[in-house]
Amino acid sequence: MLRIQHQAAGRAPTVTPTVDNFRAQDVYYPDQPLVRWKSVVMGQMIKPAVLASGPLDICIVGRGAGAVAAMTEFNEIARNNPSATFNVTNFNYDSEVEEDPETTLVTYSGKYGRIFTVKPGPNYQEIGCMRFPSIALLTWNYIGKAYPNGGGVALTRFPNPGRVPTQFLFRDMNVVFEIDDTGTGVAIAGMNDAQQVQNFATMEAVKNGVINYMLTQVVDSTYSRSVGYFTTILVGNAGQAPTILGMSDVQVLQVWKEWDSFLKDYDVPLIDIVQDAIEQLINAGTIQITATRDRSYYIELFGRYGFGTGGFRALNNVTFNEIARLLIWNYSDEYLFPGNTGTSASTNTDFPSRLIQGLDIIQRTETIGKVLFIGRQAGNAKLVVVRYDKATDAIATSTHDYVIVATSHHAAQRILEPFAGMQAGEQIPAGSTLRFEVKGGILTYTTTEALLHPFDLQKGGSGNLYAALKNMHMMRTTKYFTDLPTAEFNTFAPVNPLGTKRVKMVLSDTDLAATYCLDGQLGTTNVLASYAWGDEATNEASRLRGLSAYAGSAQDATLRWRHAQDANRFAQVNNGDTVQEFWVSNMLANATQSTGYMYDWSADQDGRGGFKLDWASETAFSNALYDHYRTSVLSAEASTQPKQRLFVAGDSMSHHGGWLEGAFMTAVTAVAGVMRSQYGGTVFSLEGERLFATTSGPRHHRR
Repeated sequence: MLRIQHQAAGRAPTVTPTVDNFRAQDVYYPDQPLVRWKSVVMGQMIKPAVLASGPLDICIVGRGAGAVAAMTEFNEIARNNPSATFNVTNFNYDSEVEEDPETTLVTYSGKYGRIFTVKPGPNYQEIGCMRFPSIALLTWNYIGKAYPNGGGVALTRFPNPGRVPTQFLFRDMNVVFEIDDTGTGVAIAGMNDAQQVQNFATMEAVKNGVINYMLTQVVDSTYSRSVGYFTTILVGNAGQAPTILGMSDVQVLQVWKEWDSFLKDYDVPLIDIVQDAIEQLINAGTIQITATRDRSYYIELFGRYGFGTGGFRALNNVTFNEIARLLIWNYSDEYLFPGNTGTSASTNTDFPSRLIQGLDIIQRTETIGKVLFIGRQAGNAKLVVVRYDKATDAIATSTHDYVIVATSHHAAQRILEPFAGMQAGEQIPAGSTLRFEVKGGILTYTTTEALLHPFDLQKGGSGNLYAALKNMHMMRTTKYFTDLPTAEFNTFAPVNPLGTKRVKMVLSDTDLAATYCLDGQLGTTNVLASYAWGDEATNEASRLRGLSAYAGSAQDATLRWRHAQDANRFAQVNNGDTVQEFWVSNMLANATQSTGYMYDWSADQDGRGGFKLDWASETAFSNALYDHYRTSVLSAEASTQPKQRLFVAGDSMSHHGGWLEGAFMTAVTAVAGVMRSQYGGTVFSLEGERLFATTSGPRHHRR
């Protein structure tokens, strides 16, 4: 979710921003550098016409991006293998939809996991996914599948900070800036006095200095490799192709080992690195300590400006490994879906629904039901899925060859909870009573046969996968939108003397955090008044009755007034004696209000947070989740144990929490796990085999 803009390293040669161009890029990921992802996505992991005939019964739990992508992969594999029959059962249940008695805004048609859009008024309001990085290869491949006629259409850039006139407010700074045609940040003429122009120079010096330190001077102790080195290898410096394209497998494996060494050294709090970088800037004379600007001032300045939207102080204890991946990728170049002109006119939920409509080969059954428990039959090793069935308002069971749990981490944790602490081979006996909470009540289920834990027979119920789910750190986030007539918005938002550049975004150190002013429909401006993370999101949550505040409600009016109060700490002195309210405060408190909506992802009963960001010392848990598809399958192949039958998917199970890319990546790997467990390694394409490569090497050499 974090957006870092930097100029020192960038994507390989710039291409015209279209889906077709983005989906064809050579993109490599540091945690699996041997894989050519564009050559395995959309069913390409399996050779055509090699799968044995006969049905395979697969259960997919969840309805978010990971679940939809997994179904898409099975569909495309089946398209290329007419003898194969995949019967896919999709169980999905969203607690917030079920527990939303006062509005129809939170519905199954408007919420696909954390892809979530509402329309309380003339504009769609993006509660989940807002922007899509150009470098997110898998994302653009699935977008291309969903929008087959939009591949060559020029895409609209997302209005990130500086992409539209942006006001930055931090202690003694009040700067209005933009990013010019060369990609350079500049203070907008006529909207800053001399002191604020100097402040902008300080802002840029801190941002560029700290990021350059992160890119070049944070090196591992074994190989002396930096983030910038991995950027050159995997992504390419600006205008250059990635070095990996000319490497042999042996060389790429060495890069992988070096990356693992880097991860071990820098599973440390981000704040440690930022402090070191600030100290270096002070020692070099780049920035100066004064009575009002001490070290903590510059550290917080970097958090507010250097990371841009939403990042801020909530990231202090996040592991530097998370930031290293984002620095390698350079996420700041972000776009909207084909046909979306940035006018709040289209909905993100159109994306997964289009993918679902394209599932024309597999035999798919969708059932609204809350999966409560999954166990492995002791006899034939198939999986028993126990669920609350909404249609019958009762417990129901089904048996499947394989299960992919593509839910939030908390839902997955709840499903596996009964097995915590069990040893490998230990059973839950037949006749055992299990109790589950559903809709505030307790439902019981009595097992009819002995069941083993489902997820890794080599490690038992207390293995790394369960521990990882228990230790995952979810970032708390809130978003509050409101609409107002554009004519009124124009009376509040500052504009330059020529009337050509109006402020459309505000970054501040209040609880509002980031404010976007998006072009709306029917003469309105759609204001994302507050996009807050961490403690600031917690402050927002205390203002809610429960989950959300709705349009026209008393709670919505209260929220607007309290947001106005937050913003008004930037009240300014006009002509030396008159205190003038800050324009965002004035706008929220006084503008004609038509619709409002707030969502707190921490209160989401299944999500328990907006997205995953590992804290320091959590890299091992994150690796356990991401690598499970590979380690469990290879472990089963090397032993006499039954094949692995349960896999996990979703952005929280990946190394890219908060991005669709992580959900899609783990969907591909979960499907690969099912395919290899069922059919063996010989059915995979050359590139598909690389999904199971380890740092010991793949079976074949790079062509």
